[in-house]
Amino acid sequence: MKRNLCVLVVLAVLMMLCCACSETPTEPEVPADDLRPLPEAIPVVVPIGERTADGVKVTIHGGLLGERGEELSEQQIADGFIDAVRNEDDSVTYTIATDKYDALVARYRADARAAILYTVEDGSYYSLKSIDCAEDLSEITFHVDGNYFRESMDELMVFGNGMIAITAQAYDLDAPGTCVLRVFDENGEQIVERIYPDELVV
Repeated sequence: MKRNLCVLVVLAVLMMLCCACSETPTEPEVPADDLRPLPEAIPVVVPIGERTADGVKVTIHGGLLGERGEELSEQQIADGFIDAVRNEDDSVTYTIATDKYDALVARYRADARAAILYTVEDGSYYSLKSIDCAEDLSEITFHVDGNYFRESMDELMVFGNGMIAITAQAYDLDAPGTCVLRVFDENGEQIVERIYPDELVV
């Protein structure tokens, strides 16, 4: 009798253990303080600025700058940058000497366009055959081998060149403020269209 009772007790304990193991573990409670929503992304808008008595002021989105965007380099100072202030939204407002501003933005525009066109010569993107780029950086057209493009990471060239165009435009008060990037295959079929900065997340 005692042996049967012991067997029953052991079976009951084993059943309880099996039931406990089969229960879905409960997720640990997250403290209320950790449920804060992520901050909203600040849209990229270019250009932002004005001509003032103290010089031309332009505000550049933080995502288009490095961490030390408010620290003027020797080259920037030589180019007429007078001051740089980091704003609460992480953007930086630059003051540029009026007498040097127009030449500066013309050079930025030309350098950006040259860098975009150089993407073909660089050879980093195997699908790329040629590029057309508007003088004002408002449009960039990529001509590619469609098969290579679709099977590769070559769309990175769209992002990279879009960043170049929009960053240059950000300093230019007369810039169009947008860049339409299109990719066409060998048959003239449009594969990709991106409009920066509307679709730019930085």
